[in-house]
Amino acid sequence: MPLHPMVIHFPIALLLASALLDGIAWISRRPRLHDSAFLLLALGTAAAGAAVLTGDAAHDAVKNLPGIVEPLEAHEKLGFFTLWIAGAATLLRLVARRERSRGAFVAVAVLTAVCLTLLVRTAIFGGRLVYEHGAGVKPVMHAHPDTSTAAPQGR
Repeated sequence: MPLHPMVIHFPIALLLASALLDGIAWISRRPRLHDSAFLLLALGTAAAGAAVLTGDAAHDAVKNLPGIVEPLEAHEKLGFFTLWIAGAATLLRLVARRERSRGAFVAVAVLTAVCLTLLVRTAIFGGRLVYEHGAGVKPVMHAHPDTSTAAPQGR
């Protein structure tokens, strides 16, 4: 059973919710909401790690589909960058909470913006892999002899 399609929604939802909650906390001047946003950020980072691992596992099943190499590699690279930036934001957030440094909070905001940009780009490439190339779509996977021996990525 393919895990990547089941896992990928968690980092998307958690990282976006974290940024949204931080924005609400700043606008409403309710600093306790930042604690919840941090928890969502940490969970989103862990979920991004799971998405990268399951995506790596799914790679071999789709790598021989026609025209998929470039978008697949772009999706993988963006996924790794998203994970690393989310991890850096999480670690910097820990420092910012302890130090109460305005500069650290600004850096976290910048990292979060970069993370969300990468996250959206990663999701766009992932969607293209499925909807334009048929990655993981059972009828497409079985139509190409090079992929029919790999574990099917159907739903």
